[in-house]
Amino acid sequence: MLWFLLTAPENAAPMNQLAATLGFTTAGTTKVADRLAEAGLLERRPSPCDRRVILARLTEPGLTAAVTAALTLADALRKRVVGPLGAQSFGSLVAGVGAVDPAPRPRDSCG
Repeated sequence: MLWFLLTAPENAAPMNQLAATLGFTTAGTTKVADRLAEAGLLERRPSPCDRRVILARLTEPGLTAAVTAALTLADALRKRVVGPLGAQSFGSLVAGVGAVDPAPRPRDSCG
């Protein structure tokens, strides 16, 4: 959830979009969001475009945690995947995976 919000416009996304992207139920998404909110990593508020839509938005501590986690993951991937494969083989792997990835959906909450 933190990674998705880190890459979302304004570090925010509708709760229903989080559920769909993560493959969670609405209840499961709410439960994770509740725990992250209790930890001070995200906040939920109505969308300025549609008050029926609830946005999850990273807080400053959430942004820091997400960036730290992303950098840690990137470093681990460099060491454990890119290093052993080599840059050229890794590039081929990325191209292959990218070919089967569906086109990204727009994530702007105000459409």
